Amino acid sequence: MDVSLLQILQVLQNVFSLSIKIHPFYIPWLRYPRNEPVVKLSFDNLLGTWLEKLCARMASNKSQQFTEKFDAFYTKFATIYDLSVKLLPVWKTWIREAIPYIKGPRVLEISCGTGYLITQYANEFETYGLDYNTKMVSLTKKNLDKKGVKADIQQANVELLPYKNEVFDSLVNTMAFSGYRDGMKAMAEMYRVLKKGGRLLVIDVGYPKNRNRIGAILTRFWSLTGDIIRNMDKIFTSFNLDYKDIEIGGYGSVHLYVASKKRGRNV
Repeated sequence: MDVSLLQILQVLQNVFSLSIKIHPFYIPWLRYPRNEPVVKLSFDNLLGTWLEKLCARMASNKSQQFTEKFDAFYTKFATIYDLSVKLLPVWKTWIREAIPYIKGPRVLEISCGTGYLITQYANEFETYGLDYNTKMVSLTKKNLDKKGVKADIQQANVELLPYKNEVFDSLVNTMAFSGYRDGMKAMAEMYRVLKKGGRLLVIDVGYPKNRNRIGAILTRFWSLTGDIIRNMDKIFTSFNLDYKDIEIGGYGSVHLYVASKKRGRNV
């Protein structure tokens, strides 16, 4: 079992939090100001608080390191990635499955990579695109220019989308969600900028519904490359989104999720 320092610290934090109830070690001699009631400080409580803060700091640093690791990888291989998407028919077939479900007039593609998919539909809508990686953004703009396609492209973080609330009719996110360190935070931002009644289209890797061996192996392979395989059903349900899960390739390991934001009260 691969146990990280962060996990160890979290266990210690829980142990010390429990020990406060069963073995308080008080320091009863601290008084300030003079003649005021005794200030009782629990050593366990102090240590538990320190561990809590350290865990939070490490979790934040780990999230940033995760993002920077993926960013460095895509910076190094952006050109190869661009060629791969264009040349591999299977990949293009998968991500194009989202196009029939896009509705306008205003569409945002999040983590658009080098822009292959966005060149296929952008002229039909008021289209926006973003990616965390600056080299990907540059290649997207070049690809759009070559195709004579217009879209507003910028560099941004999915966890802090630079848009107002409820401004997009459709959000498109293909083969990227499993690369986000904090899936719930990413989904919260997507939910925020999506209009009521708007559509969220996510294509990503997950275990096949029938758990066939080849599909399960392919999913496991993706996880070994660093992607986080998530329970998307749970995430969509957490945000009160209506959705359907369509297996579109890879022996059931590639899924298209078509979700919609309810017109009622926000979660």
